[in-house]
Amino acid sequence: GWRKLSARKRIVIITRAEKPVVYCRGNKVKEIIVKEIPAEKIIDTSCAGDAFVGNLFKRIKLNY
Repeated sequence: GWRKLSARKRIVIITRAEKPVVYCRGNKVKEIIVKEIPAEKIIDTSCAGDAFVGNLFKRIKLNY
Protein backbone atom coordinates (compact mmCIF):
# COMPACT_ATOMS: atom_id res chain seq x y z
CA GLY A 1 0.00 0.00 0.00
CA TRP A 2 0.85 3.66 0.02
CA ARG A 3 2.43 3.62 3.49
CA LYS A 4 4.85 0.94 2.47
CA LEU A 5 6.01 2.94 -0.57
CA SER A 6 6.32 6.23 1.29
CA ALA A 7 8.59 4.67 3.91
CA ARG A 8 11.32 4.06 1.30
CA LYS A 9 14.06 6.62 0.78
CA ARG A 10 13.79 8.34 -2.58
CA ILE A 11 16.57 9.56 -4.81
CA VAL A 12 15.95 12.61 -7.00
CA ILE A 13 18.50 13.64 -9.64
CA ILE A 14 18.28 17.06 -11.28
CA THR A 15 20.49 17.85 -14.26
CA ARG A 16 20.95 21.53 -15.05
CA ALA A 17 22.86 21.83 -18.35
CA GLU A 18 26.33 23.23 -17.60
CA LYS A 19 25.57 23.74 -13.90
CA PRO A 20 26.34 21.10 -11.23
CA VAL A 21 23.98 18.15 -10.93
CA VAL A 22 21.87 18.20 -7.77
CA TYR A 23 20.72 14.99 -6.14
CA CYS A 24 18.66 14.39 -3.06
CA ARG A 25 18.37 11.23 -1.02
CA GLY A 26 16.16 11.35 2.02
CA ASN A 27 16.87 14.74 3.59
CA LYS A 28 20.41 15.05 2.15
CA VAL A 29 21.06 17.36 -0.81
CA LYS A 30 24.38 17.23 -2.68
CA GLU A 31 25.87 18.78 -5.81
CA ILE A 32 28.18 17.08 -8.26
CA ILE A 33 30.33 19.16 -10.59
CA VAL A 34 30.45 17.55 -14.03
CA LYS A 35 33.55 18.00 -16.12
CA GLU A 36 32.88 19.66 -19.47
CA ILE A 37 33.73 17.64 -22.57
CA PRO A 38 35.20 19.58 -25.51
CA ALA A 39 32.76 19.75 -28.45
CA GLU A 40 35.27 18.11 -30.81
CA LYS A 41 35.25 14.96 -28.66
CA ILE A 42 31.47 14.56 -28.78
CA ILE A 43 30.40 12.06 -31.42
CA ASP A 44 26.70 11.42 -30.74
CA THR A 45 24.38 12.79 -28.06
CA SER A 46 21.53 10.31 -28.64
CA CYS A 47 20.36 9.08 -25.22
CA ALA A 48 23.36 10.76 -23.56
CA GLY A 49 21.22 12.22 -20.76
CA ASP A 50 19.56 8.89 -20.02
CA ALA A 51 22.91 7.10 -19.94
CA PHE A 52 24.42 9.80 -17.71
CA VAL A 53 21.58 9.73 -15.16
CA GLY A 54 21.44 5.91 -15.17
CA ASN A 55 25.16 5.66 -14.42
CA LEU A 56 24.98 8.42 -11.81
CA PHE A 57 22.06 6.68 -10.08
CA LYS A 58 24.04 3.43 -9.96
CA ARG A 59 27.07 5.20 -8.47
CA ILE A 60 24.94 6.95 -5.85
CA LYS A 61 23.33 3.65 -4.84
CA LEU A 62 26.70 1.86 -4.57
CA ASN A 63 28.23 4.58 -2.40
CA TYR A 64 25.53 4.36 0.28
